[in-house]
This record gives sequence, structure tokens and C-alpha cells, in this order.
Amino acid sequence: AAAAAADAFTAVNTLPALLIYPYISFMPLFAREELGHGSGTYGLLVSGIGMGSIFGLLGLAFIGDRLRRGGMLTLSGLIVYVLLVMTFTQTQELWQSMAVLITAGVIHGFCLALSNTLFQTSLRPDMQGRGMAAWQMGFGLTPFGTLAMGHLINQYGIRSAELGLFAVCLTAFVLMIMFNRAIRRA
Repeated sequence: AAAAAADAFTAVNTLPALLIYPYISFMPLFAREELGHGSGTYGLLVSGIGMGSIFGLLGLAFIGDRLRRGGMLTLSGLIVYVLLVMTFTQTQELWQSMAVLITAGVIHGFCLALSNTLFQTSLRPDMQGRGMAAWQMGFGLTPFGTLAMGHLINQYGIRSAELGLFAVCLTAFVLMIMFNRAIRRA
């Protein structure tokens, strides 16, 4: 059961690395073409995500070990995160984008730290090094997702390409909640 939970959390980590996180690489393009602002806006947008993440991590630290069913909480939170970044792709004004990205950062910071904790505690002590290697490999796939997203942006535009990839990730997360017992039990 622990191995199944570790595998599930590896997938929970890898999917956003391939399908969601590459949007940050295209944030300057979004700021310029969709919001009509310059490079300073890119800095604001990305710092909004970071600022939100800090609040999410502080929230998790405050809650501590009072969480039950952390796997469900993590995956449910990541579904909310994906819905928020999907909303971001449709924003028209800078203040809307900032509000959505700060909120997404709160959820993401909380869920990523919780997921990492649950992943590490699901591993046998003698497998923690290998497990963390697999975890980091998931993050290492982001450049491949960036290539795919860049190609789709070139074909369909930034809003449609990002929204489509985010929808694929959302679908995968919903299916994981429905069919993955290891996540529900963690």
C-alpha cells in the first residue's frame, strides 16, 4: 500500500510539471500579448504566485499534523489550483490576473508541501533516496512540457493552448480521485 501511495504521489507531482508549470515560461508573452503590459508585469505576475505560496506554506505550518486524509486534501487542492490557473488564462485585466495567481499560489504552496510530506512518509526508510530521485525527475520533466506548450501556443494561441493542457491535467486529477485508492487513504 505504501508503494502504491508513493507511485500515486509521484504522478501527482509529474503531471503539473508536464502540463501546468510550463505556463510560467510563457508569462512574459501573456503579459505582453494578452494583458498589454511590458516586462515589469511579468515580474508582478510571477511574484504574485510566489507571495501566495508563502502564505500557503505558512498556513500548512499553522495547521501542522491536524490534517486527516492528506491525499484527498492534496489532490482536491491541486484540482482547485488547476481551476485557478485555468481562470488565469481567461483574465483580461492585470488586477484579475494578480488576484487569481496569488490565490493559486496559496493553494499550490500548501498542496505541494503537503504532497511532498505524504510522499516521503509513504516510503520505506531504505527507499527514501530513490523515492526523492523519482520525485525530482518529475520536476525535471518541465522543459519537455514547455516544448509541448510552446508548440501548442504557436498553433492555437496562448490562452487556448494553456487552457487545453490545464484541462488534461484537471481530468487526470479527477480520475485519480475517483479511481486511486492509495491517494484516498493517504
